[in-house]
Amino acid sequence: MAAEPLSYACWPDSPLGAVFLLAREGRLCRIILGRREEECRAMLRHCYRGEEPLENEKALARPLAQLREYFRGERRSFELPLQLEGATPFQKRVWELLRRIPYGQVRSYKWVAGRLGMPQAPRAVGMANRCNPLPIVIPCHRVIRADGRLGGYSGGGEPIKQALLQLEGAPCIVK
Repeated sequence: MAAEPLSYACWPDSPLGAVFLLAREGRLCRIILGRREEECRAMLRHCYRGEEPLENEKALARPLAQLREYFRGERRSFELPLQLEGATPFQKRVWELLRRIPYGQVRSYKWVAGRLGMPQAPRAVGMANRCNPLPIVIPCHRVIRADGRLGGYSGGGEPIKQALLQLEGAPCIVK
């Protein structure tokens, strides 16, 4: 039996610019921030071996609604079925821990590594964050460098990371 086609929805006027969501079989599998729709579609064709995602906002109504609530300050965590296809067991452990970082708080890559029982692995935590397919829902923006600087953010760059932390009222971060 063939898998359900990829569905996508685009929210072009979010507070961060365009937000592109992708789902399969009712599970959110990708969020892309800060890119044009054509660029997103090309990226997805590459990632999904040429498969063309089909526009279907109805299939993504729940995640879109929860993201809108988040941006209005009405939601602090997400209750969505997720698909983390292709993720390593280590990445899944990191991402599960990130989902437990409270709204409006930050932790360091070193802290995350320590909680995983791998205190010498903050760079590996950073790489797992870089591969996070669901920024905001898996809040990798809440992880910063031990010296208080932001560090990178593959979910759209440091300005978006800073904006998300400000939205949440996180402590002042050194740029």
